[in-house]
Amino acid sequence: MLGNRGASGIDGLVSSALGAAAASTRAETTRPAGPTVLALGDLALYHDLNGLLAAKRHRLRTTIVLLNNDGGGIFSFLPQSTYPQFEELFGTPTGLEFGAAVEAYGASFASAPTWPEFRREVLATFERPGVSVVEVRTTRERNVLLHQQTWAAVESAVRAELRRTLSGRPD
Repeated sequence: MLGNRGASGIDGLVSSALGAAAASTRAETTRPAGPTVLALGDLALYHDLNGLLAAKRHRLRTTIVLLNNDGGGIFSFLPQSTYPQFEELFGTPTGLEFGAAVEAYGASFASAPTWPEFRREVLATFERPGVSVVEVRTTRERNVLLHQQTWAAVESAVRAELRRTLSGRPD
């Protein structure tokens, strides 16, 4: 498990993952010791799309899970999400379709509209050579809602456990 934090959080994520894939490749083969999987958003892929050239030139194997919410989803969690100019200044929707761009670098591209298709596509990438991108389309609004629901469920579980622990009741 590796993490990367560029100057703005998204710079060079593709290149960093490809570097990890290259470093994990066994010297005696061109197969990595295990799968390299990168999960990133559409703006992050857009910012480092040219990193895919290294994968093509060096025959690297990597699975990229593209969470495409058409913009800067992280900003939807911040107070400026209510500003009138939010979409233009922070949401930054691009409307990009990544399939042709990814394929121009010799990578495969698939869109997975359901969880079973996502699972099937990701598992299939582990058997393919080169880079495979599996796109999951979502919306920023849905992402915020899911996070809020998850946070509420975690808070409820933690509060219940704290009540149980502080009351001195055994399991």
